[in-house]
Amino acid sequence: MAQLVLGFLLFASHALAQEATSTINLNQQVSLLKELKVDQNFDEKYRPLSLEIERLLDLKRAECAEATGQKSDKQLCFRELVSAHKEYIKRSFDLKLDYLKLLHEKQITALEEARKKTIQEIERQF
Repeated sequence: MAQLVLGFLLFASHALAQEATSTINLNQQVSLLKELKVDQNFDEKYRPLSLEIERLLDLKRAECAEATGQKSDKQLCFRELVSAHKEYIKRSFDLKLDYLKLLHEKQITALEEARKKTIQEIERQF
């Protein structure tokens, strides 16, 4: 009987440790997203990070759904999940907006250069 209780306690502590680890890992990944800068290689950096965060959100969602114990523990788990998910969405949209602005500026610059070259060609012909 003592071995059964000991086994249950070990399983429960392992489950709590896993949940805490996934929460910490999720928060670390969201923090990395906050530190991400928009530059030439933005898409190459953003996509894998975004996929990892979405994977961790799915894991956290499953952990919260399977959580046993008090109702308040389950509610806390879901509040943490929602908070991390909202932070991820907000930062993602801000980053994507900045990236689109960067791309737009490059397109405008390229268009201006094409216009100048075209006008120079016309002036050279006549």
